[in-house]
Amino acid sequence: MTANSQDVEAASSNNAYSHLSHNAAAILSRQVDSTPAVVKYNSLFRYATNSDLCLLAGSGLSAIAAGASLPLMTIIYGSLAGTVNRLTLYFVYLAIGQFATIYIATVGFNYVGEHITAKVRENYLAGVLRQNMAYFDLLGAGEITTRITADTNLLQDGISGKVALTLQGIATFVTAYIISYVRFWKLALILTSTVVAIVLTGGALGRLSIRWTKLSLASYARGGSLVEEVFSSIRNTIAAVTTTATVGFMMCYIYLSYALAFWLGSKYVANGECSLSDVLTILLAIIMGAFALGNLAPNMQAFATAIAAASKIYSTIDRPSPLDPSDEKGIKIDRSELKGRVEFRQVKLVYPSRAHVVALDSVSFDAHPNETTALVGVSGSGKSSVVGLLERFYEPLEGEILLDGIKIEDLNLQWLRQQVGIVSQEPVLFATTIAQNIRYGLIGTKYEHLADDDKQILALITEAAKTAYAHEFISDLDQGYQTNVGVGGLLLSGGQKQRIALARAIIGDPKILLLDEATSALDTKSEGVVQAALERASRGRTTIVIAHRLSTVKNAHKIIVMSHGKVVEQGTHNDLLEAKGVYHTLVEAQESEVTTRQQALI
Repeated sequence: MTANSQDVEAASSNNAYSHLSHNAAAILSRQVDSTPAVVKYNSLFRYATNSDLCLLAGSGLSAIAAGASLPLMTIIYGSLAGTVNRLTLYFVYLAIGQFATIYIATVGFNYVGEHITAKVRENYLAGVLRQNMAYFDLLGAGEITTRITADTNLLQDGISGKVALTLQGIATFVTAYIISYVRFWKLALILTSTVVAIVLTGGALGRLSIRWTKLSLASYARGGSLVEEVFSSIRNTIAAVTTTATVGFMMCYIYLSYALAFWLGSKYVANGECSLSDVLTILLAIIMGAFALGNLAPNMQAFATAIAAASKIYSTIDRPSPLDPSDEKGIKIDRSELKGRVEFRQVKLVYPSRAHVVALDSVSFDAHPNETTALVGVSGSGKSSVVGLLERFYEPLEGEILLDGIKIEDLNLQWLRQQVGIVSQEPVLFATTIAQNIRYGLIGTKYEHLADDDKQILALITEAAKTAYAHEFISDLDQGYQTNVGVGGLLLSGGQKQRIALARAIIGDPKILLLDEATSALDTKSEGVVQAALERASRGRTTIVIAHRLSTVKNAHKIIVMSHGKVVEQGTHNDLLEAKGVYHTLVEAQESEVTTRQQALI
């Protein structure tokens, strides 16, 4: 069982939510519950098309033909004692047949394996994008990347070349033993007893190789120091010694089989029960069949690993998300009628991953159209939780959230998120052009499928950049809007990245704008420019601002002060200062901090 599945089961168990009501526990459980997929080997081919299945059938027959033709070599070897020249050509014919069938089998299985794996990756990514935010809270770091790369490679390994090798090995074993028993069943039956030892030793060798290879790879993955590399080398040395000993046992069994075959064969030949050709053919066929069977152990391991990997992947693909943005259900308010009034009514929030902590407790407030509502408070007071609920990243345990008087859970989720633009403290930019980064804000709108060079698209991008005060600095760049920003916007300054993120947030003309500490990480100069851009972008929208620097929200129409997940004060900047409550204390603390810094610089 993986760490992820254990976490999910623990989070959704009765013990984790035993302190909550049955209804609250059910709300949290459905956000994180994940049933492991029951996967059988044939399930690995669930995304195979009819043409894939036909190609698999043809490749499988080729693999069987390749395996079955290999023991025919033993018949030729057995007959070489009498007519060398005439039978030499048979080796040529056999080699040509082997090459053709093995090539077809290998190419066919590898092609289908690659095609199926690509479909699995595509469906897994779609499944991931459907999931709700609470599901990701319990995933380990890099787990999604591991699933879509390493685990899909393991799945591919179990449905491609190793299948061809397995079919070939089985066909070799069956054909070899048929030849042996047809030639002279008495000697074949006696030599079969040695097969058990050879197969067991070969299987042990395969398991040892897999085991030590995994240990070695794990050591290198954890490594980074000379000491770790030394220990890795020690493991490799031990593996080599153990493998050498196992190979020695296998060769011992083979030579004992030779001795037994020649001893018994000489007696049968002397008695006239069989010929020398029969003895040679049976001996070679038995050994060949035993080797073919013994070499299947690593393939069986690959199949088991592929099934385990598929179980993890399919559990995500098949998981129904309680907050699925691809679901077409829900109300879509006509754009011309949408006002953007947001209401929180006695909202209580508990995160599924932290069930003993109340993030929001009986929170109520209104955010009106064409106004800016600011949320302030110390770190951990619940400000960002409000944003998460409005985007429906999580489900509240109690209360309701309304948009223009309609419960947001009754609205179409994708439509709802299209009406909300968000700018975070750390803007996320993709390693592509500035134009493309801004254009991502049009996903889900009627402009999504227009060409990049369409006049409407270019006009929207330019207008959004102008509103965000980004057009001027973009135009000064050598490549303008076609400038690549680098990984994470590495080639731009913090203020430039924030303005591009703002342009992306408003290009789709959302009715609601969420600003989550959008200027807190900027220097004074950049903050002034970005703050002006934010104020300009807020016009005509319902704007909710989460602020750390209280000086940036003095002009807000309403300031909501939060503490320990509760709303403790509401009002304008001047009203709250006159009340001399929590807000007044926060303002004084920040002013004192600024004064101290200025004195330290003198």
